[in-house]
Amino acid sequence: MGKWKNQALTMHPVFFDPLNKKVYMKESGNIDSLQYMEDPGAIEVQEDRQVRFRFFAPEAKTVEVAGLGGTMGNEHFSLKPEGNGYFSATVDGIKPGFHYHNWYVDGVEVQNPHGAFGYGCFKAINFFEMPEEGTDFYYLKEVPHGDVRIMKYKSQVNSHIKACFVYTPPGYEEKRDREYPVLYLQHGAGENETGWIWSGKLNLILDNLIKEKKCTEMIVVMCCGYSFIPETAPVFYPGDFDRELTEDCIPCIEKEFRVKKGRAYRAIAGLSMGSAQAMLTFAKHQDLFGYLGVFSGMADTELDKILTEKTYAAHHIFLSCGKGEERLAEKQQAACGQLLEQGIPCSRASYNGFHEWHVWRESLREFAALLFKKDGIEGITTDIMDKQGSEPRTQISGEMLRKQTWEEQVLFFDPAYKKILFAVDDKGNPAGRYRDIHHGVEIEGKAEVSFWFLAPDAEKVEVEVYGMKRRKLNRADGEEGRQGYWTVRLEGIEPGFHYHEYYVNGNPVLNPMAPVGYGAFKALNFFEMPETDFHEYLLSDIPHGQIHLNYYQSSQTGRSKMCYVYTPPGYT
Repeated sequence: MGKWKNQALTMHPVFFDPLNKKVYMKESGNIDSLQYMEDPGAIEVQEDRQVRFRFFAPEAKTVEVAGLGGTMGNEHFSLKPEGNGYFSATVDGIKPGFHYHNWYVDGVEVQNPHGAFGYGCFKAINFFEMPEEGTDFYYLKEVPHGDVRIMKYKSQVNSHIKACFVYTPPGYEEKRDREYPVLYLQHGAGENETGWIWSGKLNLILDNLIKEKKCTEMIVVMCCGYSFIPETAPVFYPGDFDRELTEDCIPCIEKEFRVKKGRAYRAIAGLSMGSAQAMLTFAKHQDLFGYLGVFSGMADTELDKILTEKTYAAHHIFLSCGKGEERLAEKQQAACGQLLEQGIPCSRASYNGFHEWHVWRESLREFAALLFKKDGIEGITTDIMDKQGSEPRTQISGEMLRKQTWEEQVLFFDPAYKKILFAVDDKGNPAGRYRDIHHGVEIEGKAEVSFWFLAPDAEKVEVEVYGMKRRKLNRADGEEGRQGYWTVRLEGIEPGFHYHEYYVNGNPVLNPMAPVGYGAFKALNFFEMPETDFHEYLLSDIPHGQIHLNYYQSSQTGRSKMCYVYTPPGYT
């Protein structure tokens, strides 16, 4: 394995250990046979720290790639044609870090189906890792690994089934008589419950810290922070996630897992928008949480509440941000001083970078080492079950359950088709508003589906449902057309699961607003056309089992592999 080939640098939710191969038919005598050949993929970080970018665009005139700002910057790097349909370029000088990026084919912003995908900016988006010399605390190492589970719970706030990722430390399954403290950890705006695992590498960080005895063994719960309620127009906070967390999620966690009870054994933290959500919940429920982590954020109203309402003593508050977030660093420094003046334990840190995942990984590493060092429960402790709402537990409509079934994907269990319009209030605090955007695929009725693709600068957009001929999309009418949407409505779609592919100016791309899976050796869009005689696969309002993401070592490849393990409801 090369210097920059640790699997933590290449894993992503669409493919844990990317194959980087493709198939072709090789004639052997009179028999056609399927053969594999190497495919370098979209991005390769080379031994000399140069980065090779590659995009298959046989009809393109120009191809470029650019970061979103921050450590990578937003300079456009031009790729040159190789003569075989591919464009490529080798770039030097990209700084270490986690880098979201966009590709531009003939000037049209697109995503590369052969690249690594995460969920960011409210869409499926490409990313890559530029490792930093001497920094490996988030690497996949030969240490005991904890378990990552996907657990479903019911939200009484918006009547959805929600999913959260739950990390349990190594040995949790064997130590049946042991209880653990819990950290509730939130993502930022534009991201979701998958972020802290696949982008943040939380489970690898905790595995390594625990092995090195640098942090307490703990359970970590990562929820989707969007609790949008129909017919509402939220400002910054996307619905009442505080109520969903304290009345729905936490009671479910404390029922399903062996957790220590009391505020001394609960912590809450988050990044960016999630840091504001964490501050809000901590300020409102100081009887429930002893620790608070604020990564790349600061909420003034919630800070004032923490400073003035000190019925329960905080065990520790930790503030952090990137060194490039200079104004935020000043606010956090002032806040830390105020907290210390009031006798509230507080510490602060800054790391190389801006508003980026490598900053938040460092934040997690330092915060986790501070947690649950003080044993015992100070003062009166409210049991979380007392916080559950008194209203009857609602049933989720069949229409909503069917809608969630069609839209579930590996990148997002319950997609939020939104964009945030960034703004601040008169005090400089975030006051962004959310607006609805089109789903990439909208089921219209029996055998009918509409496709939507946002490409304001495209000359031509097409879609090909596998097994059907390629169809052109038309520029949408009215305001949607002015925004740059293309659309087409197709009839006669057979029931079942359908892969489909999009083409911009004749070049294959991924639709970041349609469900994403893995097929044909690349990230590929799909949709479900409802089946009339098969209902067992529909999401239902019933007890749900859990999906476990487990690692094992392959004796054939010498690499770690991941398998998904289903355990039924009630499994402990």
